Amino acid sequence: MRWTLFSIVFWFLFAITSLAIYSVAMLVHLCTFLFDRDHRVLHQVLCFWSSFYFIANPLWRVRITGKENAKKGKPYVMCSNHQSFGDILILGGTYFSFKWVSKQSVFKVPLIGWAGKVCEYIPIVRGDKSSAEQMAADCKRWLARGISVMIFPEGTRSTDGAIGPFKMGAFRVAREAGVEVLPIVLDGTGNVLPKHGWVLRDKVNAKVHILPPMDVTSHSTVEEAAEAVRSVMLAELEKMRAPN
Repeated sequence: MRWTLFSIVFWFLFAITSLAIYSVAMLVHLCTFLFDRDHRVLHQVLCFWSSFYFIANPLWRVRITGKENAKKGKPYVMCSNHQSFGDILILGGTYFSFKWVSKQSVFKVPLIGWAGKVCEYIPIVRGDKSSAEQMAADCKRWLARGISVMIFPEGTRSTDGAIGPFKMGAFRVAREAGVEVLPIVLDGTGNVLPKHGWVLRDKVNAKVHILPPMDVTSHSTVEEAAEAVRSVMLAELEKMRAPN
C-alpha cells in the first residue's frame, strides 16, 4: 500500500513536471534549431529532464563513475545493460552528447516521445529487418557527424538483473563506422519498476560505471566483438556487486 501511494504521487508529479520541462525544451528548440542542427543543446535539456527525477527524489540515489573514460568530442557506440525504466533517467544524467536508439513505440508517448522525435533520436521496430537497416544507417550518419549513439544491446530489459545475450546491431555499426564501443555498466535499478507495471517497488541506490572504450574492429567477426564487450561488462557487474 505504501509503494502504491508513493507511485501515485510520483507519476502525478512526473506528469506535471514533464509538461513544464517539455515546454521549456520546445522553447529551447525554437531558439536554437537554426544554428544547432544536431540538437546538441536540446539534448542537454532532455538530459536534465531525465536526471531531474533522481535529483528531486530523496528515495533515489545514483553514483556515476568513469566519465573520464569518454573523450570529449569523440563519438562512440555507447552500450549499456538494461534493468528498468530508471536506466533511461540515469543515463541521461551522464550528460554525454548522444542519440538514443529506442523502439519506435516510445516516440508515440506524449511529451517524452515527442521530444525524442524532435531531437532526432533513432527509432527501431523489433524484428523488422528494414527497420534495423535504417537504424544502422541513422547511427552511422550521426557518428559521422561526431555524435555518439546509445544502445541497449540486450534489446530489452533484464528480468533478473543479469546481463543477457547481446544482439549484433550495435557492434556491426561500430565496426562499419570505425568507432569504438563505450561499455557502460549499471546496477541497482532492477527492483524499481516491474517490466509490465506502474508501481514503483523500492528505493534506488544505483551505480553506473563507464568503462574504457573498446576497439571492436580487431575481432574477426561481429559475434566475437559482441562477446568481448559482454565479457568485460559481466566482469564489471560482478565487481560492482562484490562486498566491500
